[in-house]
Amino acid sequence: MKLVVAVICLIGVFDLVSTQATIDFSKEIGSQDVRNAIIGLKVPNVSGGGSVKYTISNIRITNFDADQATLSNPSELNYNLKLGGIHLSATADIYAYKEITIEFFFFKKPVRISARAKAYVSFGNVHINQGAKLNIGSQSITATPTTCSASIGTAYVKLKGSDGLRKDDLSLF
Repeated sequence: MKLVVAVICLIGVFDLVSTQATIDFSKEIGSQDVRNAIIGLKVPNVSGGGSVKYTISNIRITNFDADQATLSNPSELNYNLKLGGIHLSATADIYAYKEITIEFFFFKKPVRISARAKAYVSFGNVHINQGAKLNIGSQSITATPTTCSASIGTAYVKLKGSDGLRKDDLSLF
């Protein structure tokens, strides 16, 4: 929802364009509001896996910068915002485990092998295309997201293990 609010802020910055406008996003009034909305997003935890189960939690966007923004108005109250040259950084906690059974003759013992890590992620040259439809009420304006797509130019991931995680432990997964 915060991203939709950010789109509304940008539409205000562009003075409700009737065709298309492109700006240097980093220098525009309102760009800080969009940046703050993205950094403040609440990202839900992610869990899943097959034989190796994982949970990614405490996902935080720590930095967001964009070079260029293009806002177009393809029809009536539909708007499309394209952000380009985005650099984004985030952190997250990762927990992964695998259940195995140790067997020795008639002895069987289930064992959980687990690992924890802190992830530091950076994305560069990202492009986001977000569509929104404005809904004008008697006393308010709201926006509904319509489309969203993204491409990532580069990605850098650094994992810092804890709980005795070593390089050779990864082969168990």
